[in-house]
Amino acid sequence: MYQDLITQYKKKKIETSENDQGAASKPSITTLDETKDFSLLQCEVSGAFPKPLLQWTDSSGKVLPAAEPQVSERGGSFYITLNANVTKTDRYQCVVTQEEINHETRAETFVHITGEEPEKSSVGKKGNASSKSPAAKSETDKLDPA
Repeated sequence: MYQDLITQYKKKKIETSENDQGAASKPSITTLDETKDFSLLQCEVSGAFPKPLLQWTDSSGKVLPAAEPQVSERGGSFYITLNANVTKTDRYQCVVTQEEINHETRAETFVHITGEEPEKSSVGKKGNASSKSPAAKSETDKLDPA
C-alpha cells in the first residue's frame, strides 16, 4: 500500500511537470538604447513550448509596430527576442501568448521620453494667454503647426 502511494505521487508529479514544462515564464524587458527622443525596448522569452507569440502594447492596449522577432529553438523549446522603438512617454507591456495551451503572461515597463513637447496648455510660447486677446491667441494657434 505504501509503495503504491509513492508510485502514484511520483506519477502525478511527473504529469504536473510535463504540463507546466513549456508554459512561457514572465518575459524579461531590457532597454537597449535611449535618447531624449526614443527608447529601444527588448523583450525576451526563454524555454517556451509551444512557440509563443510576442507583442508590444502601449497603456491603451494598442499593439505597437516591432522588428521581426529573433527566434531560436533548442531541445524543443523556443527562445524569442522582440525589439520595439517607442517615442512617447507611456507604460509598455510585452505580451506573450500561447493559444494552444491557453496561456498568457506579460511584463510591463515605464518609459519617459524627455524630448517630447509638453501638452498644449493655456500658456503661449511668448508669454501666458491672459496677456493676449482671444483673437491674438487664435492667430498664434493658426501659426503653430502642432
